[in-house]
Amino acid sequence: MSLEDLSAEEFVQTVDPRLRFCSNLQALEFSSSRIYRVERDGMEYVLKAVPHSWTWRFGHLKSERSALQEMMNVEGITHLVHDYGEIEDLDGEEPYEAILKEYAEGDAVNDFDLTMRQRKRYAAQLTRIVKAFHRYGFSGLDIKADNVIASPDRQRITLIDFYREDIASLTYQKQDLAV
Repeated sequence: MSLEDLSAEEFVQTVDPRLRFCSNLQALEFSSSRIYRVERDGMEYVLKAVPHSWTWRFGHLKSERSALQEMMNVEGITHLVHDYGEIEDLDGEEPYEAILKEYAEGDAVNDFDLTMRQRKRYAAQLTRIVKAFHRYGFSGLDIKADNVIASPDRQRITLIDFYREDIASLTYQKQDLAV
């Protein structure tokens, strides 16, 4: 049996027996990516796992992990809790790459009507988050409303998913396009 054939509960236990499956956070059921809300020792986390063959999603996970490893002290993002690295397939076929991140409780900012005061507060907080990414040399974050979670008290936001581009690689790409 391959990892792809496992139920969500079985998959979570295979990655880390200390984790307990809570819910599926993946919007698309047909995707081979696995994004689950899990629990360990009374705390909630997000387990993200992607098979190597899904090139774009695999690259996305690797870039997110890399940025999270460098940005452990940045406020307003979910932080890396554990890097599982490569998870071998049970039958030697398709390996997965997996990480465990903090879970941000709340609602996506596009799930409720924002007051003008909330819009201004969230814009200021998101600006600080983006500036922190830029200080670390990252851009191309693919920020969208469903990846910005407002806390239950609606006072702060957390960026839960992003795609990291190195500013240096964007410069090289721009030079290549100019040739």
